[in-house]
Amino acid sequence: MLVIGLFLSTVFLISLSHPVQSYIPSQCSITPLLPCLDTVLTTSPNLFTMVFQNNLGQALYFPSSAFNVITTGTEVTGSQSSLGSCAPLLLPVGGEAVCTATIPGSIVLPTGTQFLVSFIITYELCGGNTFSSCNTPTYSTTGSSLQMVSPSTTSLYAVTFNVVSGSGTIVLNGVSYPNNDVAYFVSGNYVIFAQPALGHSFTTWGITSTSSTIAPPYTAQNTVLTLSSNAVLKATFT
Repeated sequence: MLVIGLFLSTVFLISLSHPVQSYIPSQCSITPLLPCLDTVLTTSPNLFTMVFQNNLGQALYFPSSAFNVITTGTEVTGSQSSLGSCAPLLLPVGGEAVCTATIPGSIVLPTGTQFLVSFIITYELCGGNTFSSCNTPTYSTTGSSLQMVSPSTTSLYAVTFNVVSGSGTIVLNGVSYPNNDVAYFVSGNYVIFAQPALGHSFTTWGITSTSSTIAPPYTAQNTVLTLSSNAVLKATFT
């Protein structure tokens, strides 16, 4: 009995030295065709961030206030809705969307505890990768997250895709992004490919960023983007 008591005491003391996140990870669910990839709920300010992938087989367009987050357990009595947005506004097939919403008031639960979040995503279906190909009706999909409260924000960087001249698209990790589209990614290395339109050819890459880089030579149609800050990724075609 003494040995068992010492063992249980040791386990209890060890568990106190580790955050709750080590034992109960956050869980998120939408639909199989819109798989939830990651969620973060931070305090000061209260910001809920959710990342999901578009596997519906059609591009999606997100209108304003496309992200509606329903929470309980804040200083506001009962449940409350918080409207947010999703980016990029035009999400190609296979692309990843980042939806964010600020939750007003103070979250009663302390950092490291679980927090139930429900949300509604509103979108339109598009026939192609242009805004003009998107039309009503508007669809809504619900999801939920059993979330851990985190004290810090996630590091997501905005990439703006810019075709400087000519005609073509920029492909990042196998997903084609139209001109002037904006998408959000975590820091890391990404394979990029310049896909010229019929009758055009690729000339060179360019980037505007404080620290993100493109692997030389810049005339290589297929290369690697190292992302560590917001960046404007440029491709020139002739």
